[in-house]
Order: sequence, then structure tokens, then C-alpha cells
Amino acid sequence: MCFIWRPRLLLFFMMALAPAMASVGMVGCRSAESEEDKAIIDANERGRALGQELDRLYAVYLRADRQGAKIALEQMISVSEGSDAPLRVRAHGLWLTYSRLYVLEIRGGNEALAQACLLKARYWLLRKAELGGADTETAATEVFSWFTPDKCMEIIDQWDKSRTQGKGPKYAQGADTDDHSEQSRSQMSATMRPHEP
Repeated sequence: MCFIWRPRLLLFFMMALAPAMASVGMVGCRSAESEEDKAIIDANERGRALGQELDRLYAVYLRADRQGAKIALEQMISVSEGSDAPLRVRAHGLWLTYSRLYVLEIRGGNEALAQACLLKARYWLLRKAELGGADTETAATEVFSWFTPDKCMEIIDQWDKSRTQGKGPKYAQGADTDDHSEQSRSQMSATMRPHEP
């Protein structure tokens, strides 16, 4: 026997089943939204944790002699590169850190290393722009025309001085030398160790 669906019968079944089908679909959406929300919250937490560690190392950089400041910056790079925080957060931190290393190396007279750090700072500034949705070609043109060595120095000096009552980092104040005692270096090393979670 062949069963032929009649339009009214089909309409009846659709109306009867619609609430059940809708609730199944909504549960699936809620589950997907919940997972998406969890991923966003988790990414934000990883970004916040990275930011806190970078802030701690930045404070060390501001108080250190030239060698200690360089070690703090190198640790900031290592922490950022090893982090699973969102790339946009890491890109911002790496841009500033390589910019600070450029300034530190220029002030220390190491022109070749300074130029390598400036190139890396420009790369991370470009990545930041790309992650923000900028066209690569346009962003590259803007980064290389705007972010000059002088602009890098100006940004870092303004940033650092704004956090030190206008003084800048200790290594740049001329009050330190590179021949500190072993005890001073070991104290600085202990201060720069990552905190245990």
C-alpha cells in the first residue's frame, strides 16, 4: 500500500514537531556559543597572564643597569614567544620590547644589533596592523615610513619617562656602570625569575 502525504497532514506534522526541532537546534547553538565563550574567556586569561608577567619584567627593566635591563628585555621576548596568549597580545608586547632593545643597543653603541632589533620591532608592528585587519602592503608602507629610528626612540623615551616621573630607565640615566659586583648581579637575576603560578 502506498501512502500519499496530504498537504494538511504534512502541515500538521510540521507544526507538531516544530517546537521539538527548535529546542534541539537551540541547545546546539547554546552549546556552541558556550564553547565559543569559553574560548574567548580562556584567550583573555592567557593574555592577562602574559601582560602581568611582562609588566613585572618591565619594572625590572626600569630599575636595572644596562646589563640587567637587557636581560629583562630578553626574558620578555622569551616569555612572549613561549606564551599561548593571543597573537595580537604577543605582537604588541614584542613590538615594544624590540623597540626598547633598539634604544638600549643604540645607547650602548652597538649599531648592528640595534638595527636588527629595529627590524624586528617593525615586523611586530606590521603584524599588529595585519591582525587588526590592515592590508599588508599599505601597513608595510606606513610602518616603514612612520616608524623611523628617531620615532622609535621618541616613543620609547616618552613611554618609559611617563612611568618613571620623567627620569626614564635607570640604565639611561647615566648613574650606572657595567662593572657591578657579583652580588648585585645575582640579586637582579633572582628578581627576574618568573613567578610560580
